[in-house]
Amino acid sequence: MENKFGAIIKDKRKLFGLSQEQLAEKIGKTPSFVGQIERGVSLPSYETLSQIVQVLAIDANLFFYDNSKHQ
Repeated sequence: MENKFGAIIKDKRKLFGLSQEQLAEKIGKTPSFVGQIERGVSLPSYETLSQIVQVLAIDANLFFYDNSKHQ
């Protein structure tokens, strides 16, 4: 599941044209932590995931249901 979170977040971040640094600033975390999430090394807390979902306009269902596209 870690890789699924990371892949979705990375795809959406790039779609929005944000760097890891810009996303980190918007959610109050470090760019290093954003990178760890994207690589599947770390899982975000509920609060952090909620912030990411809001910033990147992610449908949270993507994290929990099998979808072939990350829309």
